[in-house]
Amino acid sequence: MFSKLTKRDNSAAQSEVQVSAATVIGVGCEIYGNLSLSTPIQIDGKIEGDIVSTDCVIIGEKGWLQGNVACREIAVFGQMTGDIEARHVHLESSAVFSGNINTETLKIEQGAVYQGNLNMNPPTVEPAIEAAKEAKEKAEKEAAEKAAAEKAAAEKKAATEKAALSKAGKAEKAKTAPAASNQPQDKAESNSAINPAILAAAANPKSPPELLQQLAYHKELRPVLAENPATYEGLLQWLAGLNDPAVNAALERRRAKKK
Repeated sequence: MFSKLTKRDNSAAQSEVQVSAATVIGVGCEIYGNLSLSTPIQIDGKIEGDIVSTDCVIIGEKGWLQGNVACREIAVFGQMTGDIEARHVHLESSAVFSGNINTETLKIEQGAVYQGNLNMNPPTVEPAIEAAKEAKEKAEKEAAEKAAAEKAAAEKKAATEKAALSKAGKAEKAKTAPAASNQPQDKAESNSAINPAILAAAANPKSPPELLQQLAYHKELRPVLAENPATYEGLLQWLAGLNDPAVNAALERRRAKKK
């Protein structure tokens, strides 16, 4: 990756590296927090936080990093304070680095400033990268499960509210306009006269709605029911829908009395 960085012209070398970097933190951009990546990253802005990458990390001449880095390869052109754990480390002539380095190979250009301890043993980069990768995957899985649970809860709540509204609507409809199956149907007229007690009940304003509904089975009583103040709205609507002249006349008298 960094074979071209052996050039003495640091600006040219950095330009060549920029082209190959997948992620660039531009000049003026500031990030506070840890980063975990599987692609190359070039830092020309400012970062406070640790970086773990399975690829390479480039700190540009205007770049500034305060934090530890664990990666496959790193090139420092700018300023960094923190520890480095990488297989290959490059400190270019413009680099100002303070921290410990654990690496297999180290290249320091003339002019670079380095303060810290150096360990040339093979670093444990892979375990750190794998741990960061597993932590990232776990966080993404937990976020997905949380989102799915919230969606399911929202859908359940919406279904419950819809069912409640539907039930309330049906109850209101049944209250104001009883279903046709509950409305009285015509019975065959009796040749005998209506019992005076039944006639009195049909006209009684204190008769309960259930009794009035039962009395409406008798065609002869419907005009009386139409004028009874106790007859509920649903039954009145049903009586009006019969288009019976005697019932209609009774309903007219009822309306006239209200006026």
